[in-house]
Amino acid sequence: MKKYTAVFIAAALSASMSATAIAASFSDINDVPWSGAEQYINEAADLGLMVGETDSSGKQIFRARDRVTYCEAMQIAYSVLKQTDKLAVSGDFSSKWTSAMQGANIPEWAYPAVSYGLESGILSENDIKIFMKSAGENRDSTRENVAVIFGKALSHLTEVNKSASLTFADKDEITATSVPYIDILARYEIFMGDENGNFNPKNYINRAEMAVIASKTYNVAKELKAGDNNGSQETPATPSVSNHVGTIILTDGGETEKTIAVSDANTGTVTNFVVSSTTPVIGADGSTKTFEDISLGDKVTVTTSGGVVVSVIINDDKANMEEDEDEDKNKSDALEGYLNNITSTAVTFDTEDGDQMRYEFTSNPRLTLNGNPVSYRDIYEYVVDRSLIYVELTLDDNGDVSAMTAEFCDVEGELTNVSDGKVYVKTTVGGGSKTTRIPMTSGCQIYLDGEKISESKAEKLFEGEKEGDLYAVVAVDGFNEAEKVEIFHDTYTNGELISISSSKIETVSGFGREVEYELDDDAEFTLNGSEASYRDIKNALDDGDVLVTLEFDDDNIVTKVTAQLKNVKGTLKSADDKRIVVVDDDDNRMALTVTRLVECEFNGEEVSYARFQGMFEDTENAVMAEVELDDEGVVEKIVAVEGSETEGKVVELNSDKIIIEDAAGVEHEYKLESFIRGYLNGEELFPASRIFENARDKDATVELAFSSRGHVNRIYVTLD
Repeated sequence: MKKYTAVFIAAALSASMSATAIAASFSDINDVPWSGAEQYINEAADLGLMVGETDSSGKQIFRARDRVTYCEAMQIAYSVLKQTDKLAVSGDFSSKWTSAMQGANIPEWAYPAVSYGLESGILSENDIKIFMKSAGENRDSTRENVAVIFGKALSHLTEVNKSASLTFADKDEITATSVPYIDILARYEIFMGDENGNFNPKNYINRAEMAVIASKTYNVAKELKAGDNNGSQETPATPSVSNHVGTIILTDGGETEKTIAVSDANTGTVTNFVVSSTTPVIGADGSTKTFEDISLGDKVTVTTSGGVVVSVIINDDKANMEEDEDEDKNKSDALEGYLNNITSTAVTFDTEDGDQMRYEFTSNPRLTLNGNPVSYRDIYEYVVDRSLIYVELTLDDNGDVSAMTAEFCDVEGELTNVSDGKVYVKTTVGGGSKTTRIPMTSGCQIYLDGEKISESKAEKLFEGEKEGDLYAVVAVDGFNEAEKVEIFHDTYTNGELISISSSKIETVSGFGREVEYELDDDAEFTLNGSEASYRDIKNALDDGDVLVTLEFDDDNIVTKVTAQLKNVKGTLKSADDKRIVVVDDDDNRMALTVTRLVECEFNGEEVSYARFQGMFEDTENAVMAEVELDDEGVVEKIVAVEGSETEGKVVELNSDKIIIEDAAGVEHEYKLESFIRGYLNGEELFPASRIFENARDKDATVELAFSSRGHVNRIYVTLD
């Protein structure tokens, strides 16, 4: 237990003490994380919600920078409601919940507050299992979890918007089930974003921040109380009865209750409900079931009265639901992703497609981190530290996780800070963004645009640097510490075109940032290797993705735009070790950079680039190539087909001549002999003129044979 805990609790439960004297006597009142925190610390002390401790010299200190534990957060929330006379339920429920609290190693001083949280629904039995690292060792709380505690504490005083959306810049880092409660605090301006608009959900919360939250929540709770009835007695409203039909998408629980999340069958809106061992649960056939029979994937009807669950009907349980092959495939695809959260009973992760998934654990799942057996608590510590962890799940026959492998990931994205031996990188995870915090090893090597720099120089990079100007690739070791950090300036000279007009151009830079520049009145333009106008480039953008390279004058105005389609089709003219040359239908000659790692296909055969070069050199006819470029303008794939003077598709055919187009797109014209022979799928036709109709079919391929004077005397048609 922290040294000041006993003093803290005594004061929190004794609001009649001389708070003004306490607030004024903090000797470290000026040692705060930010200017202005002092007034909230004094206010929290005035209200008797938070106090400090006496140091060895007998001085009162607050320790504003120290972290707040889960038990302390719940105690403060409980004290706020108690002092504003706004508890949802009255009484001491410690004896009822003693067994659960002892199992979670909750210290006895926290029993009244934690048992209130369990009784009122602020906490679940699963929640309190992460409050303590071990007996006597508290776990520090994060901003997100504190916000949920305080949001749920106020939820019986104000409306909970189950479909709420947040405006924080890092909202994608917040667990979906936390959003409605964080929305309450954001609505009443109890929780605010930082100077960049970030909520920072996985940051630990310090005592100065807690003082702000405690005092603001106290004032809001008083206002909500006054606004409820203005001191008058009202006739209680008849509880409203509602039916909610949908599918169970999340579920957790303890020995006496479980929380279920139901996705509405019509709207997809997700609503959370708490069901207990006393809640009537009925099967589709009328059989009696218990709350333990409700599981992930069940189709249910939840009936509530006044917001309280009065019954649950399991219309179709997952064991009897027939899933087609596509659904099975989608389920398999959703068994890996980036870890979002983990508890003793469930794991939540973000998929590559941007979905957030949650699966329950079996009673004894096998968990490994970088190949080593671990407990969920070991992994949770890294979640709190905002590590990037990739997980793969194995499910049992019931759809629960029997095994999970986790691995630390190298991190790549926008560099947001380097300070105190840590590097901060904003990454794209499953369609959203997440800021990871990676400690650096003592021998960590740091490079800026390929040149080695010191850690102090890396820290100074953010003096005057614009947001998004720096990109980083961080290699981590087996302890999730950075052993190499490569930093690059995003110069915006290369990127993918978004739009272009006579005066402006907008691109996506190499590191994914959208930027817009002014065009010089006399700007030069080239497209696919030929001189062009901005209109030509604009029209090309309608046909496909376009890469651009920009040149600037001293005023940062674009003077030259070199544009290149990412997908090119034309005649292959040469293929050396460094580049290929392709000429398109408009006679644009394009020299494109190539590496030995390029993916190649020649006449339907997958080959290495060395083999590709040899095959091209041996050709006697024109070769048509389709080329794909990567975001850097380097060739990443070539598909080539050699044409033939005697095989192709019929363009024109009459009694005098035939014109065919070969696989390379080249047309060949020949005269016909007076007497020809025709063959369809290997069988000769009589009369031979019947072959003309078959040869003209759009799906037909023809092969020609010639007389001694070079005229066509046989036509072979292949037609399915």
